[in-house]
Parts: sequence; C-alpha cells; structure tokens
Amino acid sequence: MNMMLQGLLPVVRRISSGVPSLYRKMSSSSYVPKEISIPVHWGEVRGRLWEEEDATSGPKKTIFGIHGWLDNAGTMNGIGPHLPPGYKFYVFDQPGCGLSSSNADAWGYNYNHHLIWIRHLKELLGLEREKTSLIAFSLGSLFAQSYACSFPSDIDRIVQMDLIYAPVLPIESIFQGYKMYVQGALRINRHILSTEKSPPEFSLEEATKVYHSAISERNGENALTEESVRILMERGMMEMPNGKYRWRHDPRQAIPPPNTITQDLMHHTALTLKCPLLLIKASDFMLYLHPKHAESFLSFQREHNPHFRYEEIQGGHYAHLNYPERVLPLIRDFLSESFETETA
Repeated sequence: MNMMLQGLLPVVRRISSGVPSLYRKMSSSSYVPKEISIPVHWGEVRGRLWEEEDATSGPKKTIFGIHGWLDNAGTMNGIGPHLPPGYKFYVFDQPGCGLSSSNADAWGYNYNHHLIWIRHLKELLGLEREKTSLIAFSLGSLFAQSYACSFPSDIDRIVQMDLIYAPVLPIESIFQGYKMYVQGALRINRHILSTEKSPPEFSLEEATKVYHSAISERNGENALTEESVRILMERGMMEMPNGKYRWRHDPRQAIPPPNTITQDLMHHTALTLKCPLLLIKASDFMLYLHPKHAESFLSFQREHNPHFRYEEIQGGHYAHLNYPERVLPLIRDFLSESFETETA
C-alpha cells in the first residue's frame, strides 16, 4: 500500500456501530452494520459496512454492493445480515443518492463516472490489489458488468439481481436519445435554479405514501412492502427541523442517461464477461430489453462462461428486499462455491 493511501485509510469514519431497530429482526446471523463515511474531494461517500460480530481473526474477502437507479444502500439490508462467513460487505450510497454528496457537473451525472467511483473507493480502502466481488441490483448490475469487463483482474465474482442487460437500441435511435437527455437536463436544471419553488415537504404519513407511489410508478404497483418502504426512506428522505420530510437525492439523478448500447456492444459484453456470474431474475418484472436480446445475452454467457448461473425467483423488482429468503440460498451457495478462473 502506498504512503498516500496509508494516510487516507484512517479517515474512513465509523459513524455508528449500533444495529437500527429496522434490521434486528432480519439479523439472525452474525453480520451487523456500521455506518461509515469516506471523505472524497467532492464531499463524502456514505454507506454501510456489514461485518461479522464474532469474526475470527484472519483476512476477509471484500464485497461491494451496488444499488439501482434512485435507490440507496438500504436496498441490500436483507442480504447483509446473512452472508456466509469470511466477508466484509460494503454498500455505498452512490453520489447524489442517500446520504452521499453529489458529484454532478453543471448539467447532471455521467454514468461512466460510476466506474471511476468504484475504482476510487477500492483505492481509498486499500483494496486496489484485491479481487473484489460485486452484488448489484437493477442499474447497478450494468455498472458491475461494465467494471468487470474493463478491470477483469479486479473482480472475483458478480451477483446481479433483476437486470439481464440494458435496453438495446438500433444505432439510428441514439441521437434521439441524446435529444431527450439534453431536454431533460435543461428542464430539471431550470427547476433547480428556480427561486419561486422550494422542495416539497411532507408529513411522515404523506412521505411514506409518496415514496411508495414513486417506486410503484417505475416498478409496478405494490413494488415494495411497508417494511421495505421504511428501509429505503431512512436514507432516501430527510427529516426537516419542522418535522416534515423531503427527498434526499439530487434531482439531477432523475435525468435518464442517453442510451448508446447497440447489439454489437451487448454481444461484446457477453463475450468479455468471464468472471463467475450469478444472474437472479424476478419472475414478475419486465426484462428491460427485447426478449430476443435477453436470450442472446444469456446464450452467449452459457456458451462462453463456464461459471455462469441463471436463476429465477418469484416476485417483483424488489423481491431481494421484500423477500430476501428467496435470494439468500442462491447467493450464499454461489459465494461459497470454488471456481478456477483465468482473468486478463
């Protein structure tokens, strides 16, 4: 480890070592969460570190959890307590989400920067030479795939939940996507800069309904159980001095990025992704891409990745949070399995 990183490591602050009441009934294993903060040049990255309460001495393997669009670290709360022994599980709020500082430029977020963000966090934690596993959900799965293809020697294995791949567009549609992105960015930035409106505030009851409605609008009615809503709200909304609640995420996170994914890129990703991969798909939620493209990606992985696993579970998009018992046996078995891999 170089001297610069030696100086940075002590600034990873453990904010709280207690187990919030929301998690106690789920935490039947020995893993407990600690709130952590990592200072960065744009502010701080906040998250949770799940560690074994009665861990024996010795090295621990590292897992990063990567949440989905407009989510936060709470989305992994059903998984963190029940990992197999021998791990450290970092789940961070992405920039502008949850409790983490925004690092948007003047117009919004560049999703390619999430690859820099993952690598930067590995370096700040002194893990740049360690193979790290990723547990990713929804859009986070696309970041995990892209990172593993770019830095194959960095990654031990990936669990991705409810995203096979991003929508594949014909190349002639890409500039229309850029147009929509530009229009959306300008509209939201005008709203942010407007002095006539302050962010809406809600009572706790109203905030709960608003949060549930916003998730359901994107992911289907009854996408979240009441418990799951409370878990995500803990980091997704903030209480004001007057007792009201506001959204916590940076509004610019709501600007959908331009989609530049073509069929050739999808095929190249499926061929390049050689690490052990467990893909868990919820049965009651959409594919995000055309069925023929989904099957093409899966076929390429089955043919070229001997350590590819595909499983379906019953439930909607947030099945891993609503009903963690449906994914945990798959994840635990996959993490405990031994693989012989060759990475570039």
